Amino acid sequence: MLLSPQFLREVSSEFQNYLSTFPDERDKLNILAKQLGEEDRRLCDRKNMTGHLTASALLLNADADAILLIYHNFLKLWLQPGGHLDPDELPLTGAFREFREETGIGNIRLHPWHEQNKIPFDMDTHAIPANEKKNEGSHFHHDFQYLIVVDGDGYSDGAIKIDLNEVSQYRWVSIAELIEKDHDDRLKRVAAKIKNTIC
Repeated sequence: MLLSPQFLREVSSEFQNYLSTFPDERDKLNILAKQLGEEDRRLCDRKNMTGHLTASALLLNADADAILLIYHNFLKLWLQPGGHLDPDELPLTGAFREFREETGIGNIRLHPWHEQNKIPFDMDTHAIPANEKKNEGSHFHHDFQYLIVVDGDGYSDGAIKIDLNEVSQYRWVSIAELIEKDHDDRLKRVAAKIKNTIC
């Protein structure tokens, strides 16, 4: 399914606003910039091996010094909840949907950082290995990532019900550990960003 011109305009606007706030990150997003510049209407198509859009959410704990990670069975990595966008589904909507599906936590909202910054907290293009089970070759994900918090008892273990189809565990990881120890490069970078702007 081809994306609507309105969807591409909205995503392009969010992308340009992000680059205005974080201009030093322009080079690492050049594939996405090229696809948006060409008005690639297959940006949400999982068969688009140039790259397609995903969205994710980082849940900060009440003290803003740790985030919730899930263990991704296929990638064999501890990552933030997230996934592919549906056609014409805006990144923020997709990030919330994927987070709820993978964790079972429903009462989430954007972190106050987003009140002053109407953009993702982070954007990233990263390589995904081929997956024979899904008949997918190696490709790129362009991920729009948002910071979220939860109301009420959402931080309790009883509120977390992970989707065992794609993930098998969850755990809270401190920002300090993410920066200092052996974790995914993007998580290390985003943890430093959190430390410098939130904590």
